[in-house]
Amino acid sequence: MNKILSLFGWIFLLLGVTLIGIGSLAYWRTSQLQAKGESATARITDIVTYHESGNRYSHYSQDSRHHEVYIDYRYHGQRYTDIRLDTYTPSMQIGKKIKILINPQAPANPTIPGAGILNLAIWGGIGLVFTILGSIFLKYVFADRGRHRLKKTGQRVTAIVSAITDSHVTVNHH
Repeated sequence: MNKILSLFGWIFLLLGVTLIGIGSLAYWRTSQLQAKGESATARITDIVTYHESGNRYSHYSQDSRHHEVYIDYRYHGQRYTDIRLDTYTPSMQIGKKIKILINPQAPANPTIPGAGILNLAIWGGIGLVFTILGSIFLKYVFADRGRHRLKKTGQRVTAIVSAITDSHVTVNHH
């Protein structure tokens, strides 16, 4: 049983740290873009929704799993149309104007302000849950190993009683 818990503990711990790393990397990349990026306004032209079955519908649906947001905007006199945005939020609606950040070296790859913190919260939050679960499994396994080692060695431990509390127990009002 301890080998299974140990295996799950290490897998969960490794997966959690990896997910936290992915969230941190996404946050760092978006922060770099925000430092270099120029602000612009875009209009949402389409939101494509993927359902669990893999079918595509070009309308907004609350029960979907994945959304692709397409926008139009102008940057330095050039018009960009049907550009896929890398982020979706429930407040997005077709026809709505949103603020975007444009990297001057890659103007066809915009993002929205605050996307990095969203990635960090999602990936890092899931990673934190896995890390905590893995740590709990491993703590249990290592604590149990210590108890088994103590039982096997049979070493006597000398202790000094530091306090005795007097307590009265009443059973059936007697």
